Amino acid sequence: SYAAFAQATYEVFADTNLTLGIRYSKDEQDYEGHTQQYPASGTPTVIVSPTATDDFESDKSTYRVVLDHQFSPDVMGYISYNTGYKTGFFNIAGFPADSAGPEHLDAYEVGLKSEFLDNRLRLNMAAYYYDYQEVQALYLLNGLAVAINAGSAEVKGFEAEATAVPLDDWNIRLGFNWMPDADYDEYTPCPGPQNPPYVFPPGSAVYDCSGSRMINAPEWDVSLGTDYTIPTSVGNFNVSVAYKYTSDFPWDADFGDVRSPFTGDYYNTGVYEEPSRHLFNAQAKWTSLNEIASVAVWGRNLTDEEYQVYGTQTSSSGEIGMPGEPRTYGVTLGYHF
Repeated sequence: SYAAFAQATYEVFADTNLTLGIRYSKDEQDYEGHTQQYPASGTPTVIVSPTATDDFESDKSTYRVVLDHQFSPDVMGYISYNTGYKTGFFNIAGFPADSAGPEHLDAYEVGLKSEFLDNRLRLNMAAYYYDYQEVQALYLLNGLAVAINAGSAEVKGFEAEATAVPLDDWNIRLGFNWMPDADYDEYTPCPGPQNPPYVFPPGSAVYDCSGSRMINAPEWDVSLGTDYTIPTSVGNFNVSVAYKYTSDFPWDADFGDVRSPFTGDYYNTGVYEEPSRHLFNAQAKWTSLNEIASVAVWGRNLTDEEYQVYGTQTSSSGEIGMPGEPRTYGVTLGYHF
């Protein structure tokens, strides 16, 4: 992977700046693989397939344009346009490896950054619109991961974060991301069930997921945290608490109605949806005065919320997922040399 970039900022008016940037990226990938059998111990490995090779290269110039204005020493507003590029990849979960091509993004944003009360209150907010092309995706087919480009998608949202320092040793943080729209505009063909009873035509169905919610894209993400430090003659004691809320979201796209080959009726099997979740973490930490040694007692997911960090529907086994970390607690000892 090779890249070169340049950026410059010019003051067009008093307190108004224009920033222009450009980046050129070039990526090359080579793939070589075969399958092997591992017989009983002591016997040599047997290669059971011919060696498969493949390669591809891609390049892209991306751009950045930002216009910002300093309304006051403590308030700055901006509008920006950025283009993005994610190189393609080989999916080596199956053999021979398949691949997905590059993903492209046009990102528009308008925002405000501010500080008040002698910098004891910081407030940042932004509205954004993302236009994706050739969205990269993975899905399971007959137990194997398949790489594809899902087509186009649009995301619209608003995010904000605030940090308050009511006292010198007390911090409060609040942030949220509201994403009411995050949909595939074009996603055909898309993965759907390949085995009875939801098959049409058998073994080679083509589904249309256009208009469905993007996978792993919750409408709401909210975080709240606070920490307080108590300085003493034997070191600093810090207590922190954090909360995170994530609304429900799909692990796969909605491929619509399919016909049963047995009854002729149409069904919608629905999407594999992750329920909303609430996670609480806490920590108490002591740090020596010279900041060399520390001891922390911590707990994560204190309410033992059940959730998943990954999920998908397979063509043959139904819904599968990977559970998130349960309630855990422990002690961490630190020493900085």
